[in-house]
Amino acid sequence: MKGKAMVFKGKNTSTFFLPILAALFFCFFILSSCKNNSSPQAEKYLALAASEQAVEKAMETDEDAAFSMALVSDGKILWTLSRGMTDPKNKKPVDHNTLFAIGSLSKVLTAAAIMTLADKNLLDPGAAVSNYLPDFVMASPEYNDITVNMLLDHSSGLAGSHYMGSFTDIPWPTYRSAAYESIKKSRLKHEPGYLHVYCNDGFTLAELVVEAVTGMAFTEYMKKELLDPLGMKRSRFALKTFPEGSYAASVVNGNLLPMENANLYGAGGLYSTVTDLSLFASMIADRGLVNKKNFLSSDAMKMMEENRTKNSFRVVDTDTMAFGLGWDNVNHPATGSLGIRALTKNGATASYNSEFWVLPEEKLGLTILSVNASNSNLSSMAEKIILNALVDKGSLSGLPENMEQAERQASLPHEGYMEAISGHYASNEDLFRVRELSEDSIGIEIRGESEWQIRFEKLRYNKDGWFISDDEGTPAFRFEEKDARRYMVLKDYAGHYFTEIPLAQQLKKGLSTPETWQKRAGSIWLAADEPANSFFFYIKASPMYMVEIPEELPGYVFIRDDETWQPLMPDQAGHRADMSLKIPMAMGRDLSDLEIELKNGEEWFRYAGSLYRPLDSIATLSKGGQDTFRTEEEGITFWIRLTTGPEEGLLSIELADRGRWRLFDQNFEQQDMGNHSKDILLAPGSGTYFLGFYADPGEIITLRLR
Repeated sequence: MKGKAMVFKGKNTSTFFLPILAALFFCFFILSSCKNNSSPQAEKYLALAASEQAVEKAMETDEDAAFSMALVSDGKILWTLSRGMTDPKNKKPVDHNTLFAIGSLSKVLTAAAIMTLADKNLLDPGAAVSNYLPDFVMASPEYNDITVNMLLDHSSGLAGSHYMGSFTDIPWPTYRSAAYESIKKSRLKHEPGYLHVYCNDGFTLAELVVEAVTGMAFTEYMKKELLDPLGMKRSRFALKTFPEGSYAASVVNGNLLPMENANLYGAGGLYSTVTDLSLFASMIADRGLVNKKNFLSSDAMKMMEENRTKNSFRVVDTDTMAFGLGWDNVNHPATGSLGIRALTKNGATASYNSEFWVLPEEKLGLTILSVNASNSNLSSMAEKIILNALVDKGSLSGLPENMEQAERQASLPHEGYMEAISGHYASNEDLFRVRELSEDSIGIEIRGESEWQIRFEKLRYNKDGWFISDDEGTPAFRFEEKDARRYMVLKDYAGHYFTEIPLAQQLKKGLSTPETWQKRAGSIWLAADEPANSFFFYIKASPMYMVEIPEELPGYVFIRDDETWQPLMPDQAGHRADMSLKIPMAMGRDLSDLEIELKNGEEWFRYAGSLYRPLDSIATLSKGGQDTFRTEEEGITFWIRLTTGPEEGLLSIELADRGRWRLFDQNFEQQDMGNHSKDILLAPGSGTYFLGFYADPGEIITLRLR
């Protein structure tokens, strides 16, 4: 099952000090409500007024959304803002003590846990992971060079994320062991320390390191040595289902969903509140001090906040993503461009989003938590609030003015340049085509499901090397050649500053596709081992991957669904297709080799730790037919094709006992799901449906198609 990049867009513990009483440490101005009218404090704080405006606008498009925010200054909460309900059933308003899943924001706390062990001289962050995990091996011999720090700064070389079983509707304690066994069989996508690219699996290994050093469960250590000492009494991992009304729940179209259990604890599994996280922010802002005592040493703080990307492979020399230990950015350009340092981390799960900012020199911290707010841009919201908070504090005299885009200075590139940069580029999710339109202009297209779509037209070469458009607001592009690879770089303006990221890597030309792989072109494969309690079912995640080999790109095999394309390099024998991208920052995340496995004489494949079976060999039930099926193998999904013809049909599903089913149309869009018997009317016209049955061995499902 594809998790996309949720957690960790996606989709991010401490010492023996006395617990702190939050009530004594903080001074609260609580503004918890579901009303939309402005509060009196908004007249005092520009940042609060900006928050209220942003939330009110967000809730116009996301009616089920709930938000909770807090701004802390000099160890005291200046204000909190809460909007929305915990869930439609209880009608209980969200407040500053409501739990939200914080997703990858958990990574900063995991990094802090490692630092507490370093402070106690129980662990050396620069030592090899294999020193602490004797059974840790990988298919790449360089695995011995992975250090603990590399797990936390995204430079380990691990392929990315194991999403299978990562999010479920009940706790799924076997997630980590399954992910670990899969990691041990996988290859590295780059040498450890070579570059930094976002990676969830590093934090799953960090969990194991903490347990190996302490002899305690990771979640127990986090509670005992970080959460409790900081006074974060409400924060917890989803080791059991929380009481209704105690957390902000996932809601779709007004319907309450089960609790989302994030089982990748170190990478994104914590539930917390804005007041609890404000305690953590205050410790960071006070340079590791709590009640004037060292909670983290100054050396630990420096190590966490160092820009770890400075001495590694970088396509662009900017702070757009300047990873620290756990941090996405240790000098966010929104404030860094103004000479003010901000540490930032965000998080995302299926339903939740978070933003966390700490400005150490300003003693400021901002936490934003949301649920069911898919149309809201929390990063942009956080920037506006922080800038207004700096005005409130007197650190800025006013909000910064938008910068002017680069002036157009027409020029011609050197001979052969346009031909060299033309061609195909790929990221972890997208396939691009750069076309030469004239001697000084290009067009950029993106591959859709079945055809190329124009994304940018008539980008003209500028004297500074960027291709820019005459249309205001259009990003600029340039092409950089580093370490014998060419990259397409995107530059975008964000008001008073700009961001630069390596967007995609140029694909090689003149290759040939092995015949063993050509026969698989266009084949469809279905997820075969997703847990029956997967939360991805509730967001209607597709179970399907296709293997594509475009005629214009010989030598590459693409694994794709209806949204994403990822390029792989196939072997001659037809057994494996390898990761082919080395893109730092974000667009080279979540890669994987594809390995063919024989199962009962049939080709299946394994990708990112999940198993997929060929669509062609699944059973078929035609209209007028009835059959009973028994699941046989542990953890393997039963799939069947349903053919109704051009007229409507009636599908009767009868479960003998337990199990969960999902029904898809011919395009693998989920039509229904359930864990009970049901009659379903199938619309005319399609003619083909697919049903997956997820159950333990020995469970029985009877299907009747009329």
